[in-house]
Amino acid sequence: MSNEVVLKEENKLEINFNPYELALVKGDLSKLSDVERASYVKNLCESLGLNMLTKPFEYIVLNGRLTLYANKSATDQLRQIRKVSITKTEVNQVGDIYMVTAYAATPDGRTDCDTGALNIKNLGGDNLANAIMKAITKAKRRVTLSICGLGMLDESELETIKEKRFLNPNEDLKVWSNDEKVALENKAKEIKVLGAELRKFMSDNGLNTQEQNDFIKKHSLFTSEKIQELLNDKEKALKTIKGEL
Repeated sequence: MSNEVVLKEENKLEINFNPYELALVKGDLSKLSDVERASYVKNLCESLGLNMLTKPFEYIVLNGRLTLYANKSATDQLRQIRKVSITKTEVNQVGDIYMVTAYAATPDGRTDCDTGALNIKNLGGDNLANAIMKAITKAKRRVTLSICGLGMLDESELETIKEKRFLNPNEDLKVWSNDEKVALENKAKEIKVLGAELRKFMSDNGLNTQEQNDFIKKHSLFTSEKIQELLNDKEKALKTIKGEL
């Protein structure tokens, strides 16, 4: 078979992503239920050591995809948790573009750098000063996410992105009936109980907290159905765990 025929056959390949794959691979959370989205964000925060109650991530619609971006709370916490130091900043200007490059380092010797840039054309006084500070902030936050291995947007980058839409509470947020609220609360309690049982099972079989978080992310254990499926066959689950240690 020629390469040309192989390519034609590959081009016909259609892949149907399930909601969990869309969330994990493409970062699209729109197909997840409310409980599943909350569970996804909770597990993301736990895997990074972030306090979920400080709302380190927020939703935004980019190119039709509901995704997350990191805000100031996320980058501030990450710098503290990972002991990220901003070692220096460099300033450069190309035409009307003001650029700041921030350099970061961690205690284990890793280094990284990233750049924040803003158009300062026709700006002066306080507006110019604010733009310069924004460029510095953007550089620091970008390098923080980069050195921590997070390939996601920071809120300081959003103003330069045209194809975006912030969630509108009057249009995007559903008002739940009492029955729906009860069902949602019961689902959340179910996930909490199953999650605790899952973590105990993993802990009893030698996984520390970080290994548990990695296992949960790898196997998309964000819903009660997925967790229950694993717990129903603990012998198979144990083989999987032992094979990954």
